[in-house]
Amino acid sequence: MKHAQKIGLLLTGLISSTVLLILFACVQGALLYDTYQQKQHSSQIWAQEKTNAIATDISTKMNILARIANDFANTLSTAECSPCNIDETLKMFYLKYSEFSSIGVAFNQLKSGTNLQLYAPFIRSNAPGAAIERLDSYYDYQTPTEVTLKELIQKPEHWYATALNNNPQWLPPFYEKALASYVIRYTAPIYDAQREKIGLVFVDVSLDWLAEQIEYLDIKDNNYLNLRNSQGINLYHSLKSTRQIIKDISLNKATDDKRETTNSLTGKSAWHHTQTITSTDWVLHTVVDKSTLPETTQEHQPLQILSDTDRVAWVSLMVLITILLFSCFRMLRRRTSEQQLWIDTAIYTSFFFIGIVCIWIFEY
Repeated sequence: MKHAQKIGLLLTGLISSTVLLILFACVQGALLYDTYQQKQHSSQIWAQEKTNAIATDISTKMNILARIANDFANTLSTAECSPCNIDETLKMFYLKYSEFSSIGVAFNQLKSGTNLQLYAPFIRSNAPGAAIERLDSYYDYQTPTEVTLKELIQKPEHWYATALNNNPQWLPPFYEKALASYVIRYTAPIYDAQREKIGLVFVDVSLDWLAEQIEYLDIKDNNYLNLRNSQGINLYHSLKSTRQIIKDISLNKATDDKRETTNSLTGKSAWHHTQTITSTDWVLHTVVDKSTLPETTQEHQPLQILSDTDRVAWVSLMVLITILLFSCFRMLRRRTSEQQLWIDTAIYTSFFFIGIVCIWIFEY
């Protein structure tokens, strides 16, 4: 076999190897991109489903508490309970349930069926012997003026007039002097025989209790969520303690409703999903890193050999392809000289050097 034929076969083999490696790299790149797209889709679906599941869980718990107040109010509104033993009925509902910070009832002036001008008995959580206290012994809840829900934070004593003129609802968090703490209060109206409002049943939950209900729900590491009402007040935030939340509430500090597209913990792109909490004016916001995947996600496709984590392999493959391409180019030119050999040596060395630097950057 002549020298020229040997060179031709060598060149053919070199070009074929280079083409095969390029095809291999292209196929692996296409599979890698397809896997990436599938993971992104799975991550987005998981984030949305998790948001819905958490919102449903919160809604269920809050609806149970609201139902307690509604049942209590309906009991006091029935004809059989006119008159009735308000204290005994209050104790009955208190002993049946235990999730609230307090449960009580407040009547309009001279509308309680007692000889008292104001009457607002309540029982706080874990009260010894289910001891009944009086809200009206702490302050005059019968404030004549109604305030907006946002103003209620600064004027908590006005809660009764504000709630009485509205439908059953969860009020914004405010400082309850009788409990010496911030509460989220649900109110349900009491009616007399003429269907006129004569009072309110109220159920309170603490911000600590709300945090406990949310924190056990798994949203995976480096993700976070927050729950805020229609006034933009945070009721819960994964990145804030209850003390910080209370401080923001006391300052009437509202959070804007901007969409977070970056996870503030990781600095990476994130999914931002929102879901309303039924029967409240609350909205749940979740920020989930786009790299968060459900446990059932398939990491690789059947033909995929190189993954996005095989950075050293990808760099080695690119260096090898670059060297083969340059070798093909040099063999096609067939120009040799001492100077050219030194240039070729420098070029080959630079390929290896760049590859080593890339590997060092990726690994360290």
